[in-house]
Amino acid sequence: MILKDEFDPLLSTNNKRNIDKKIRCDKVIQRNDLLRMINEFYRHDEVKKLAVDQDDLLRMINEFYRHDEVKKLAVDQGVDLQIFKNVYVSFRKFCLQSSVLPVDFTTILNDVISGASNVTAIFPYFLKHARQMFPHLTCIEDLKKISDLRNPANWYPDARNIQRKVIFHAGPTNSGKTYHALQRFINSESGIYCGPLKLLASEVFYKTNTTNTKCDLVTGEERRFADSNGVPANHVACTVEMTNLNTVYDVAVIDEIQMIRDPQRGWAWTRALLGLQAKEIHLCGEISTKELVEQLMITTGDEFEIREYERLTKLTYLDEALETFDNVKSGDCFVCFNKSDIFHITRELEKRGHEVAVIYGSLPPGTKLLQAQRFNDPNNVCKIMVATDAIGMGLNLSIKRVIFYSLTKSQLTEKGNKERTDVTTSQALQIAGRAGSNNRINLSLILQLLIIKCFKSIVLIYLSLNNWNKSSKSQFMILNATKDCILLINFVEQINLDIDNISLLVVAIALSIFEQPYSCAVNAKYAKLDRSDNVVNPRSNNPARKRLFMNMLNVTNKKLMTIYPCHFDSYQRLFSYLKFLSNVSTNILSTDNKQYRTLSTLLHQDHVSRIYSNVNNKLTHNLHQICRSNHLKPMILKDEFDPLLSTNKKRNIDKEIICDKVIQRNDLLRMINEFYRHDEVKKLAVDQGVDLQIFKNVYVSFRKFCLQSSVLPVDFTTILNDIISGASNVTAIFPYFLKHARQMFPHLTCIEDLKKISDLRNPANWYPDARNIQRKVIFHAGPTNSGKTYHALQRFINSESGIYCGPLKLLASEVFYKTNTTNTKCDLVTGEERRFADSKGVPANHVACTVEMTNLNTVYDVAVIDEIQMIRDPQRGWAWTRALLGLQAKEIHLCGEISTKELIEQLMITTGDEFEIREYERLTKLSYLDEALETFDNVKSGDCFVCFNKSDIFHITRELEKRGHEVAVIYGSLPPGTKLLQAQRFNDPNNVCKIMVATDAIGMGLNLSIKRVIFYSLTKSQLTEKGNKERTDVTTSQALQIAGRAGRFASAFPDGEVTTFRRDDLPLLKDIMNRQAGIIKHAGLHPTAEQIEMFAYYLPKQSLSSLIDIFITLSQLDNNLYFMCNVENMKYLADMVEHIALPLRVRYVFSCAPINRKMPFVCAMFLKYAHQFSCNEPTTFEWLSKHVDWPLQIPNTITDLVHLEEVFDCFDLYLWLSSRFSNMFPDRESVHRIQVELDQIIHCGVQNIVKLAHQKHNLDDTKDISVRRAGLCAISS
Repeated sequence: MILKDEFDPLLSTNNKRNIDKKIRCDKVIQRNDLLRMINEFYRHDEVKKLAVDQDDLLRMINEFYRHDEVKKLAVDQGVDLQIFKNVYVSFRKFCLQSSVLPVDFTTILNDVISGASNVTAIFPYFLKHARQMFPHLTCIEDLKKISDLRNPANWYPDARNIQRKVIFHAGPTNSGKTYHALQRFINSESGIYCGPLKLLASEVFYKTNTTNTKCDLVTGEERRFADSNGVPANHVACTVEMTNLNTVYDVAVIDEIQMIRDPQRGWAWTRALLGLQAKEIHLCGEISTKELVEQLMITTGDEFEIREYERLTKLTYLDEALETFDNVKSGDCFVCFNKSDIFHITRELEKRGHEVAVIYGSLPPGTKLLQAQRFNDPNNVCKIMVATDAIGMGLNLSIKRVIFYSLTKSQLTEKGNKERTDVTTSQALQIAGRAGSNNRINLSLILQLLIIKCFKSIVLIYLSLNNWNKSSKSQFMILNATKDCILLINFVEQINLDIDNISLLVVAIALSIFEQPYSCAVNAKYAKLDRSDNVVNPRSNNPARKRLFMNMLNVTNKKLMTIYPCHFDSYQRLFSYLKFLSNVSTNILSTDNKQYRTLSTLLHQDHVSRIYSNVNNKLTHNLHQICRSNHLKPMILKDEFDPLLSTNKKRNIDKEIICDKVIQRNDLLRMINEFYRHDEVKKLAVDQGVDLQIFKNVYVSFRKFCLQSSVLPVDFTTILNDIISGASNVTAIFPYFLKHARQMFPHLTCIEDLKKISDLRNPANWYPDARNIQRKVIFHAGPTNSGKTYHALQRFINSESGIYCGPLKLLASEVFYKTNTTNTKCDLVTGEERRFADSKGVPANHVACTVEMTNLNTVYDVAVIDEIQMIRDPQRGWAWTRALLGLQAKEIHLCGEISTKELIEQLMITTGDEFEIREYERLTKLSYLDEALETFDNVKSGDCFVCFNKSDIFHITRELEKRGHEVAVIYGSLPPGTKLLQAQRFNDPNNVCKIMVATDAIGMGLNLSIKRVIFYSLTKSQLTEKGNKERTDVTTSQALQIAGRAGRFASAFPDGEVTTFRRDDLPLLKDIMNRQAGIIKHAGLHPTAEQIEMFAYYLPKQSLSSLIDIFITLSQLDNNLYFMCNVENMKYLADMVEHIALPLRVRYVFSCAPINRKMPFVCAMFLKYAHQFSCNEPTTFEWLSKHVDWPLQIPNTITDLVHLEEVFDCFDLYLWLSSRFSNMFPDRESVHRIQVELDQIIHCGVQNIVKLAHQKHNLDDTKDISVRRAGLCAISS
């Protein structure tokens, strides 16, 4: 191999050769001389020293690959084993196949061969090669920080700031665990139920509403309101993925918590458990999840309690198998794990005359419910069920016997692979538990009803009813302390609950009706019990003991009752249920005057209902301090490894200052949480430019740093100790918090300058030239077809100079042609082209343009801004605001809806311009019919169907052509030329096409001879101001705009009619039309390129998308007049080209490109244009033709037509970029020519649109038939 310092792929791309300075030799070299030199070069010993033998090179690279030190170095740089192998293969290939290697690399190789160096010396070149192959290795540390998921509890700071209590109801199927949780949910002020299935959420939704507690239903597919007016209820039943983490609830229920381990959906349970803002969270599930939930609650710092349940009914595992289908009985359920078994079993059972209900996973929820109802109905002959494990949850079934047809199933591993294994114990228990159901009267419910009806006293009695044969009867009751208690005991005796077999823990705390308090203490000899009891255990039939028990309860005339505890742990847990009685005097004494220092006292092993709690509340705070476990590792505080200190201050590691006082983790957590909730802190943060969202993000990071750092700065530690001792306030932490925030968000260091740049409160002052002209603004307000635009255009045409600003290219083109026919020369300017009226290219005094292309640097006599109501548009409203405030014109004529009047008036006050309004009424009659069309047989000449999606267009067109009608079609993504040709077909009196099918694209920009507008539907997807899409009824403004196209002055149909296709929509249409159009109150604004460039000056390392985000965050607007337009599309495009080397101004222009980001082909071409630009290579006609496969053919399918529309948009994008970068997109004329050709091709395709749709349906039907046949073959085999 010959080694040169040229063509070096390992060297930096910054060493560019100066191609312009080529040195040409005047002297011609003879061939013989050249041959002699080359041969001499070959024989030269020095040259051979520079050459590396191929075998030596291969040996070195193989040794390099096997070297352990190399692999350690690679791991340190983020190169894992798989990447290491891939890079090695590429690096080896490069070294062996390259005829030229860098000189420095060759020197290293020779040193390795000679033994002067180790093979690890090759690693820097290997690493450089790796980073070229895998760019993420250059920023591996930042990526690791972003993907650090080690403490997800900190993702939800709002949930961490609530003192949550998590209660885990653990038990098998049919144990009543979910019932108890739902009772708490229903009786709360507000609550949320999170279930694994739509069926379960729907069941809770219906049950809750039947208890007169209003509850909404939220699933991934729908939101159903309990209130008929759509007012959200305080209670919500939802699927777990739809859990709302932004609302604070009293009670939350998370069902089937064991699914937290699910390989696909487990994240949703984790998110709900860690992030729910609820005072009480009730978890329902298997006991196997207990330890995991307990560990998670330690990370969140929440109070945790577990309640265990046993199955309410008997479940027997038989010793004999079924063996034959002849042995089936009523109530049997066969469980298998694939459809072929389901079909086989069903076939065998139906052969024997059984009616069979079938349930499997892919059935719709409604079908599952109907099958379950058939099986459960006692009057139905269907008494056998065949199902998969889909019956494991979500359905209530009256099953007598579960029969496992097989015990193996295909299961998904955590890595996403499928393997056939035995069903797990958990799965088997879940399915087997469906056998048998609890039909007994619920004692707990009866007692609660008695309490609600009878007992009025404010006495709390903690009552645990447990008999010694593990049959739990009831748990917690609120009782009256007088005769009602006797009534309750009598009731318990009547239902055969022997008091002698009941262990009672009774603590009564009463408020007296008397003024003088005194205490009543129970005799110690009765209170001292063995460790298996709590306080009182009347286990004998002695009537005196029963009377003593009743006397203990009779304390209504006492202010305070002294309690003698036998088990400290019992009271600790008891008071977790008494914390709402914090103002009641309570005296807890010890029978042996000892302080209990542990909570490890165990309950009796025979108790069925166990309660564990890590309580920390007011009533037991002091006791909790005495008994608190010290298992947490204390933090040693040092002045070392301090991320809060400046990196310029060098630390003397040898002289460590260790703080004597150790800060406990709980104290630190309490301080940080108090800091977060402190109002003064939030005010200080706002003053420093830290808004709420940034504050939350910084808090999460700062909290994580404080809790996880083993070493903290000494000065910071001193502050913390001062706060603990009460010598300082938590606000003293703020300087350290602010420093942390500025490290995370650098813009906070120059916040004041950035605020001045992003101050948008007075945009009228951005245009001083316009403010120096005495302008008169005339607002022509009126509905469609009222002549308002006509009067404005007459003034425009007759002026010395003028500009027309319209919302669409179609409107600008129409004004361009009309003006030139009146012998007033007018140019056309759109984002894609500039067309001169003069053949020599001399600019005319009049210009028709799209509103974004408005020229603010030229003074005009007259300006016309059309469709001024679009000043409120979430995407484009800024362009109307810019034109209105910045145009230098003596007269400005605005055309639009009357709803914009007040806003324009207010804006003109800020500019100081003269304002006049002229109102117009419709020139022709418009009637709203009382009858809907209902059928396509009732169509007439001049009808126009309006719908809001393409599928409806294809359906309507197909139905009309079946009836022999020629149809014109117009929708938004069609090219302008195609729309005009379709409009001409429809308007031409000599053309047989007299019916139109269109979207709301006909609302503006086209003159159409429509007799009757027929709304096929009245709902459409609309974009909100935040950029989100939601399906709503059309607004009054939109409906009026579309309906106004019916009937046109001086056309074939001067009078118009409006109706709907469906009879049910007719009242809604009239309601929409009778509403007052919403008043437009705000005008749109948008960050300019100059403002973003100034931000970049202060924040040079930020991406364009980040600069826009920071600008939006810091921007200040006059909220009474303006709003910020949606910039999500701009940010999306900015992120797309972020990795491409472009100057900021160019990047900004590319990000403003008017493309639909939902079109993949257009986005791909957008990226290719940007890449060509970054390489300084012009995008030529030949290059473009190659990438779009020009020439193109007439489409044969709908998919082909959609592709052609995307190609048309690519041509549009090219022309748009060409008008801004003419040198880099030079072939403007050629691209415009083929765009016109493509327009004609698309027009031909649209004329055959029904045929295309029909071919697509045929293709889909063919696919369906193939799939069905394949499925039947699989089943039969």
